[in-house]
Amino acid sequence: MAAHQVLRRGEGDMGGRKHEWGAVVAVGGGSGPSLAARAFRDLLERVTAVVCTTDTGSSSGLCRRAFGLPAPGDVRATLSTFASLSGDSPWADLWEKRLESPLCEAYHGMALGNLLLCGLAQEEGGFARAVQKASSLLGIRGRVLPVTEESAQLRAELVDGTVVMGEAEIRRVGKPPIRSLGWEGPVPTPAPGVLEALEGADLILLGPGCLYTSILPCLMVQGVREALHRSGALRVYLCNSTVTPGQTDGYSALKHVETVMETVGKGGVDWVLMNNLIPPEAHRRAYEEAGLSLVLPDHRELRLLEESGLRVLLHPLLEETRPAPRRLHKADTFRHSPERVREALDRIVSETRRSSAPFGTASP
Repeated sequence: MAAHQVLRRGEGDMGGRKHEWGAVVAVGGGSGPSLAARAFRDLLERVTAVVCTTDTGSSSGLCRRAFGLPAPGDVRATLSTFASLSGDSPWADLWEKRLESPLCEAYHGMALGNLLLCGLAQEEGGFARAVQKASSLLGIRGRVLPVTEESAQLRAELVDGTVVMGEAEIRRVGKPPIRSLGWEGPVPTPAPGVLEALEGADLILLGPGCLYTSILPCLMVQGVREALHRSGALRVYLCNSTVTPGQTDGYSALKHVETVMETVGKGGVDWVLMNNLIPPEAHRRAYEEAGLSLVLPDHRELRLLEESGLRVLLHPLLEETRPAPRRLHKADTFRHSPERVREALDRIVSETRRSSAPFGTASP
């Protein structure tokens, strides 16, 4: 099989076997690492989540301003997922408890876990140590790592030449499209253990999640791109199922991949995993009305991806859809099924081994 051939469900031979996974590293915001944890729940002790810490909105942003720490929200959500998958932790539900504070509007809706992480950071002398302590208190299997301990600020240039600061402004619906993403100030350094986890992985899964406010900020932290290239892991980008309002409106599947590749560089990703399941028409219309149009590659895009040297697997990845998206402080999306993602990753391993023995194409 040619290295650039696009695979669809039913092609190739899995032989009914599952790959025996080693170390799995999932990179992104709350949704991507949590999806990986659910997909590998039977091997959770082998999963490391590398989680974005650049949120500026909601209660996570308040914690940043009040305590001078990285945003705890995505880390808290990932810890909660790991805790719920690790057993009967009495703390898991309490960690996600939203406080009610009618006398202090700023703290109304604050997740208790956010405040606990801030308190642990003061007690332990650093945010990474706070996450480690929280992991112990919650009794989680696996590891959760903040991508950086620095309270770094994102900076985006828009197509009209204006510049916006902070995650909340970068994802604001209705602004002009994003031209480029960077940092306000020095490039943040990685938290302890991040680069070592990437370099020692068997699988590195990038995404899914908000492209400009979850995935790219992790990849832009100092040394992460180089660690991806040094790693002997199988490196997979799991493309989003829909566009993200305020960030990737109008983006094609190809544009999603190109944006990631501009950051990681050629050779930083081996495979692209894309959904090809089309939800019921009534469900699609409801999501489209919320700005959540489905991302499906066409033949031209697949040909261009093939020509770039990337391998692509098309697979029905979505879980059973809701008739309309849930509305939190960010728009919901068609969600990936953990079981189907695991099935697809097993297929990718099988096809990689059939065509080339070692994982990855790590630079010497």
